[in-house]
Amino acid sequence: MLESPCYIQFEYLVYYEKTITGKLGYGSITDLEGIQVQRFFLRFDVNEIKVDLPPSDSIYFQVGFINKKLDVDQFKTIHSCRDEVTGSCKYSSESLLQRCLWARLRSGLKRISSPSGFSA
Repeated sequence: MLESPCYIQFEYLVYYEKTITGKLGYGSITDLEGIQVQRFFLRFDVNEIKVDLPPSDSIYFQVGFINKKLDVDQFKTIHSCRDEVTGSCKYSSESLLQRCLWARLRSGLKRISSPSGFSA
């Protein structure tokens, strides 16, 4: 769980709710809730995130009926989390990832390797 909702600027502005949930599977996160992408002043829910197996240089985002393929390199740079679109930095996307991984480790490594629900 995050301290508060936040925004991170990638190719698109991404909004993270305080609680993000989904089903973690091998190479994917499905039934995703709590992440939205903003495009032309509209927010769209990110429903699923997938990677190629074996891994490639792409990550796939399912937004409604649209599949968006993005280059993995844009996620290697640490982006700051902001409390509003123009607000102040709260924490970096690296700390967001660390929070998610820590929550997963606390719930047990066995659950990470099998499809299950998660809450970050």
